[in-house]
Amino acid sequence: MKSKDLRAIVKEIIVPLFTGSKLLEEDFPSDNSEWKVALLEGNRTIRIKVDKTDNYRVGIFREQPFSTNDTSIIKAIIQELSGYHQIPAKYKNEMLVLYVENAIAKFLSGKDEDPTIIIQVIRELRKWAGRMYEGRDVSFGIELDMNDAGIEQNENILDNLDQDYFALLSDGIDSILRINKSGNILGVSQCQKCDDDILKVPYRFINFAHAIGEDNIGFILLRNKEIMIIKNHELMFAYISVPGRIVTFSTKTGFLGYWKRDLAI
Repeated sequence: MKSKDLRAIVKEIIVPLFTGSKLLEEDFPSDNSEWKVALLEGNRTIRIKVDKTDNYRVGIFREQPFSTNDTSIIKAIIQELSGYHQIPAKYKNEMLVLYVENAIAKFLSGKDEDPTIIIQVIRELRKWAGRMYEGRDVSFGIELDMNDAGIEQNENILDNLDQDYFALLSDGIDSILRINKSGNILGVSQCQKCDDDILKVPYRFINFAHAIGEDNIGFILLRNKEIMIIKNHELMFAYISVPGRIVTFSTKTGFLGYWKRDLAI
């Protein structure tokens, strides 16, 4: 991939993931002995290339140190970009969105898990973000049980998520809809009150976050069209509405700061 193309992609879909980061102006020389994604300089710089044989890497910098999880997310995105140069220009922006969704789903599911159900839920929620129920925006919350593979039985969420009545099943604050990895609907339950004073999600969602089982994944669609993704009681990603941006996912660090304004739900 040419430097100008990678720099444009990094600026559009990777820098926005990490609040406070910036694309460095100059490329760094590289050879095929160097990693495609490397964490350097006190963990404040990440250097990136798409192909092992590329003779350069672009860099992003942030005063707050990056984590190994941050590099894992970028590695997943870079892996998705391997066929990007073959895509017709008119489809490239749309494909970048899908690449980021795929990468985030793979990161959340883990190395040995199939991320398909995560991708499907995110995309269905994005569709709902453009809809209303009886003239009103909706909110609901879903827990994906990663320990329950399930079988083809019961109601499947993908057969129901586009139905109007689905908007009534949970609210993402006090109630939760549970599904397994096959998309089977396991039931709806109330979220118990949580008194944890360690805030890892916006406060109004703390009961929902703590109702999510260990290693399970929670999804909340907000009435303002934004989507939060929670794992291990912690906000991991959010799909946020930012006009003019190709991809609007943000990592947890940046998004917690974003919540200083009052969001409708």
